[in-house]
Amino acid sequence: MKNKITAIISELEAYSKKLDEGCISYWYYHKKRYLWFIEALVDLIDNNALQKDLRILDIAPLYQTLLMSKLLPDARVDTMGYGNGPFHPQTNSKHIQFDLNDCYYKDRYLALTEDEKYDIVVMLEVIEHLPTSLPQVFDFLRSLVKENGLLIIQTPNAVSLSKRFIIARGENPYELIRENMREDPGHYREYTRNELCHFGYQAGFDVLDTFMVNYFCEEANLYGRLDKISRYLPKNFRTG
Repeated sequence: MKNKITAIISELEAYSKKLDEGCISYWYYHKKRYLWFIEALVDLIDNNALQKDLRILDIAPLYQTLLMSKLLPDARVDTMGYGNGPFHPQTNSKHIQFDLNDCYYKDRYLALTEDEKYDIVVMLEVIEHLPTSLPQVFDFLRSLVKENGLLIIQTPNAVSLSKRFIIARGENPYELIRENMREDPGHYREYTRNELCHFGYQAGFDVLDTFMVNYFCEEANLYGRLDKISRYLPKNFRTG
């Protein structure tokens, strides 16, 4: 399996070079995160004895969409969000056009039967981009996952070591709301592990596990060096 993952990662790297500069730089910054994610996903599938013909929903399609489609050819990988651009999954999949900020409106939730719900819902580096309240987002996500299904979330750690250092200097580690926020929303709100677990439980999820990982490409500056140091500190100081 590791050899197959390595081959797919190399294939996606070659594919990224055919895209625009933003997609290329995004790939290189997040490459370690994608590798960590797909290895964790395989372990979760094996450890939870999930069926072979999985139904997976990828919220906000990106490189991970192609990664899952190539690694799990027997799975159906549907996508959700504004669009899937150059990240189309296999032909038997569908894209669900849905504005995640509409989690605020329960009457706009998808009316899915238990069979139509998903074995795995994946939401990678998305939740921090939403101005909608976290309990409302989790309620919506709960409506998509089968009774014994899995929700996998990746998001930056709001209290990583480098952010704590920036705050200690009297500066704000978080970006301003962008002027083009409707086309390219930045990070409205980052979360801690405890916040995610608390609101996950509140929405009816069980938290099977949490991981604090430095899986972003570390910058060659002071903050990047701090992130490296965080490997040797309690896990809550790590970046993701």
